[in-house]
Amino acid sequence: MKTIFIVDDEYSIVESLTDLLVEEGYRVASAINGREALAAISAMPPDLVLTDLMMPAMDGRQLIAAMQGDPALREIPIVLMSAASLPRNLDEFAGIPVFRKPFPIDSLLAEISRLLGATPPA
Repeated sequence: MKTIFIVDDEYSIVESLTDLLVEEGYRVASAINGREALAAISAMPPDLVLTDLMMPAMDGRQLIAAMQGDPALREIPIVLMSAASLPRNLDEFAGIPVFRKPFPIDSLLAEISRLLGATPPA
């Protein structure tokens, strides 16, 4: 069973995504900011990280940079989600799928399946 780590400071989003991903057969862990997430995923790396951009303590941009700078974490697929305006130049997120909130759940699930090398849910 694949593990997805959700990082978002909005409880309702974490709860909704957790319910959805558990129904899809994933194990889910979560954190409310990048600092908490980095400590947890360093101790037990997940198969994929789904992170918000705007959070307190350490935002998604900082979390992504920290993960990409760590040889033990840099290969973990990341999906970025945000309700905030994204910069026009997304070069810093090259290779990272970006979902603008609210996003179509089917598209998110298909992207997660693609990144984990699984068949998307029917």
